[in-house]
Amino acid sequence: MFFDPLVLIQIDGGPILDYNKVRDISIYSSIDSTLPELTFKINDSDGRFISTMQLYLGQIVNVMVRDISSDGDKIAARDPHFNPLINLCTFTIKRIYDGLEVGNGYSGFIQIWCTQSWRTFGNYKPKIYSPQLNSNVIRDVCKNANKLANIGINADYWNESSDQGIIPRYKCGESDIEFLETKVLPYTNIDDSNVFFFLDQFGYAHLTSFDKIKNTEEKAIIRAPDSQVNDVWEKVNKLKDEKKIEAYPYEDIKIDIGDIDILKKLGLIKQKVLLINNNTGKVYDGIQKLSARMGGNSGKTFQNVVPISLINMASMEATSSKIIENRIFDDAMAIAGNSEIQLEDMFQIIVSVGNILNEVLPGDTINLIPPLQIMDTSETINTPGLENKIVSWLDGKWIVKSVQYNQKEKSKASTSLILIRPTFIYSSDYTTIDNPDRFYQI
Repeated sequence: MFFDPLVLIQIDGGPILDYNKVRDISIYSSIDSTLPELTFKINDSDGRFISTMQLYLGQIVNVMVRDISSDGDKIAARDPHFNPLINLCTFTIKRIYDGLEVGNGYSGFIQIWCTQSWRTFGNYKPKIYSPQLNSNVIRDVCKNANKLANIGINADYWNESSDQGIIPRYKCGESDIEFLETKVLPYTNIDDSNVFFFLDQFGYAHLTSFDKIKNTEEKAIIRAPDSQVNDVWEKVNKLKDEKKIEAYPYEDIKIDIGDIDILKKLGLIKQKVLLINNNTGKVYDGIQKLSARMGGNSGKTFQNVVPISLINMASMEATSSKIIENRIFDDAMAIAGNSEIQLEDMFQIIVSVGNILNEVLPGDTINLIPPLQIMDTSETINTPGLENKIVSWLDGKWIVKSVQYNQKEKSKASTSLILIRPTFIYSSDYTTIDNPDRFYQI
């Protein structure tokens, strides 16, 4: 937690750039993107940067966040666990644009796009991997990456894949990250759940799955602003004490459900899959059983319900189809399982917090506490005390899909989170959802 965070940028180990000239900084990392991205602007009104070409492709960009408040210094002096300065992963410049907005023909605002340095400094040495678990192959690739890639490996972020380890992998004529993205990860599952491999904003590699993520303990509480919290203070404070985590008020919140391409999500609900086993010549035909849910149902508590009509689904034999052929059967099964990634962000919540949340990583979970809603329904009127237990379906555990640090200008830093769920979480007695029985369960 920072009291007054300031994002700082350094290029090729030189002096830290004047933060009065740097603005619109954005650092983005996500479970859906292998590598983080960085963008920022430099006010080059005197034309010094562009005319002398102090910026060019492939330069290493270091990013730091410093707490510049006096409170931060005081806490750091007495608490060894509080760090007033953190370093993010290293980036390299991949694109530079100058609009020459000043109007003198040689100066303006320079826009810079960067990628995490592994994309630029790849390892192109060929290698044959004898049959072994895919997770071992991925770990070996990370350990032998170019030193300029600056990849960190932490055992807490690593899980073993569930393949049989009987298939060799061949790296030839490609970078190590291209090899992973095209020849290993598509055929990797963890406990039969779809895999996620990504570097977080601090440069550490994660190998995990949706099922592993959804069962982790929450890292933070994101609550409604002070003006909206009403009667949920008791709940917020109880969670803070129980889980030993911090609570942050959000400044903005948006809800996004579904997708413009409806088949990306609806098509997976009852997808017909044909697997052709090249070893035996047999064809397997069936409806894929989905594991992409926040949990099962127990009594009146549901975690496996999607916002799709139960009646309409009952009339459908299949909602889409997929044929997987010319693959070893183990790989074909993994491909089928990895398709569930399209369903896992059925619900997306975009929240903005006015701080740098360095304790939250992509692939973590948080507890969202929206304002309390008092529903004026006949059920609550006829059940004394029940009106105080009505809970929004937004409440509870969410998966952090992405983390984005933003700094428009000095002292205006924030964090944007995209939170996802594939299914509702609610109790049929206390939910704000009207007639939840009309929705389909997976």
